Amino acid sequence: MMYTASLHLKSWGFNDPSLEAKAKGILDTSSTSNVLGFRWNRETDSLSLPKLDLFPFYKDKATKRDVLRGISTVYDPMGWFTPSTTPAKVIIQELWKQKIGWDEAIPPNLLLQWKSTAAALENVEMSLPRSYFGSASAVHDLHVFVHSGHVAYGAVAYLTHNEHSVFVMSESRVAPLKIAGREIYYSFARIDGNGPRHRNGSQNGDVAYAAG
Repeated sequence: MMYTASLHLKSWGFNDPSLEAKAKGILDTSSTSNVLGFRWNRETDSLSLPKLDLFPFYKDKATKRDVLRGISTVYDPMGWFTPSTTPAKVIIQELWKQKIGWDEAIPPNLLLQWKSTAAALENVEMSLPRSYFGSASAVHDLHVFVHSGHVAYGAVAYLTHNEHSVFVMSESRVAPLKIAGREIYYSFARIDGNGPRHRNGSQNGDVAYAAG
């Protein structure tokens, strides 16, 4: 099938030793593979993201261009870095509020915040199991938590099975400058797809929402 599509495979990688034994001559002998930007450790069957290096964007001084370039280098499709990227988004918004130019040195107080945020991102080391609980049939409940503040709002989702839980994804956004308080609450519908509501049971499992 791959050959007819002119996709010539160079090697195979498996997390099952019994399958590796059958891939003679075309086996990826390393224990880690790059998959869609993630690092897949086949021995532990876990996913991780490459370690960040943001030092070039905050070493001596920084401009608004440097901050934005630094944030743009963060590949985070599942929201693993949300607690650290959210402060960076707030800094960018504050630079726009103060009308700082693209190549103008940012104020000392914001530079200090940016250095602290960038350093926190560089220190993040996170690895999650590729499979939720090892079996699709083990997944019964999805819990979504949403919260709003004066400067940002966000949501995080977890799957649960008995007493165990596993992170699924998270998302955050800075609060719009011209929208206040209660109106931010209704923006949750754009983050989690439904907005905060009570538990809704179904045959395939329950979905629980909690708003803060």
